[in-house]
Amino acid sequence: VIEQLLENETTIVIGKPVKWKKKIEANESEESISISLHDSASNISISAVSNYSIVPIDSDSVTLIDEGTTKTLLEYESDKEEEKTQRQLAILEDAEQQGSTKAILENEVLQRSDISGKIEELEQLIGTQGENKTQDSQITGAIVFETPESIESNTTLILNETPQEITVEYTTIAPYVLEKDTGYGKEVKIISDEHYSDVFTYTDIPQIGREFVSLYWIQNDSRTLFENATYLDSDLDGLVDRLEWMIPHLSNQTFEVSITILNVLSYP
Repeated sequence: VIEQLLENETTIVIGKPVKWKKKIEANESEESISISLHDSASNISISAVSNYSIVPIDSDSVTLIDEGTTKTLLEYESDKEEEKTQRQLAILEDAEQQGSTKAILENEVLQRSDISGKIEELEQLIGTQGENKTQDSQITGAIVFETPESIESNTTLILNETPQEITVEYTTIAPYVLEKDTGYGKEVKIISDEHYSDVFTYTDIPQIGREFVSLYWIQNDSRTLFENATYLDSDLDGLVDRLEWMIPHLSNQTFEVSITILNVLSYP
């Protein structure tokens, strides 16, 4: 089996699921093909080139091994949807406990007043999601990213047929974000179960002069100035209202936006 990398490399963005593609050339003398996937892979679709025609692969020809358990594609997708719901619930429960002011999930932004309602919604979903049919594996807003040659993964797709060429498409879970006021700015915590690299991150702040705001990276209880951030003035009024930066690597990282407000009475 030869794995080919796609040329459409794009940026991973907080709150957006990541869409991947793999192209595999197969030896038609083989009885089956094993393909390694990311651990959070879902919305899987498979197509094949056979006799110069592109045809979808029937789900009955696909088996998945998920952490040692063999599943049908339908069973696997249903389990992954439930896992995602449980993960989002745990994150929001933590957000509520810590007093987070904002949460970014998958294609969804929640303010503090929205969090408790979303927790109730997720609690109702757990245990009642049922079978998740994967007729449409496209996710609005998903981005396409290059699949590396090797992935440390507990998820393997087994295809019980060997056409000339196979394309596997799937999505992985979005990086989530929790924000919390600190009294002198905000804490921005990025949460990911996948080890992504170069993740585009942003946060909005009250309008303020550039000289009064800084971004710090919190690592091992130390606070380091993060130099490679862009301070934006979105409405061109001369004041910064948004920060954007690239996180070199995940899984979980914490940043701190520090805002200095001078007491005008001290500086007549």
